[in-house]
Amino acid sequence: RLQRINHTAHEVMAGELQQRIPIRGADDAFDRLSQNLNRMLDQIQDLMDGVRQVSDNIAHDLRTPLTRLRWRLERLQAGDDPDGALLEQAIADADSLLNTFHALLRIAEVESGSRRRFARIDLSALVDDVGELYEPVAAAHEQTLTVAAGEAVRALADRDLLFQALTNLVDNAVKYTPAEGTIAIAARAGESGPELVVADSGPGVPAAERANVLERFVRLETSRASQGSGLGLSLVAAVAKLHDGDLILEDNEPGLRVRMTLRTD
Repeated sequence: RLQRINHTAHEVMAGELQQRIPIRGADDAFDRLSQNLNRMLDQIQDLMDGVRQVSDNIAHDLRTPLTRLRWRLERLQAGDDPDGALLEQAIADADSLLNTFHALLRIAEVESGSRRRFARIDLSALVDDVGELYEPVAAAHEQTLTVAAGEAVRALADRDLLFQALTNLVDNAVKYTPAEGTIAIAARAGESGPELVVADSGPGVPAAERANVLERFVRLETSRASQGSGLGLSLVAAVAKLHDGDLILEDNEPGLRVRMTLRTD
């Protein structure tokens, strides 16, 4: 049985990541070891698939803006920019690319847990701060923003990461909610622990796409008409996972309701 475990390990090291150790069903120490090793191999394969997918997405999504930037730089080199518009557009393209790479690095940092600073924080105060920040933004888009902060909803969490995650969700809500629409932010004590909730009256996300939009670079707009890199929800999902919680997308009838659950201790 040890020989079979070693054989499977050599197959995996040779690149056959789909190989798994057979389980005899005896529920003994060898079976338990094999089950743990198989779970570890499942996670390694998922991580490798994720890295491969991210690499493909980076190549696909950044090729167009890099090509556009190069074209503008060529026109600048030829002196074809009498009013300076091309230079401004090239700088905007470079800023967009830098923001994308910054978001990718931030997601990797969150997923590694290398810089988390956990403390007992007041989620109600956090929600109030985000609401105060985005109230004029929503007003400028002719939207109504409401805040339900609750009474001293607390959690063991990294405040900076939660603030960034919550602002990402509200920013998405503002972007996709039409004029005269509504956006609601809340902190509450859910059935399984503290929750942060952002709901809007926008177009929502189809049920079949809700798992997909949490992946990197996934956007429902195939035309890429609006600004964004498709990384916002990926970062929020990474923050939720770091807090032993979940990111749940639901129908708000109409619109989208996003619930971020947090651990209770």
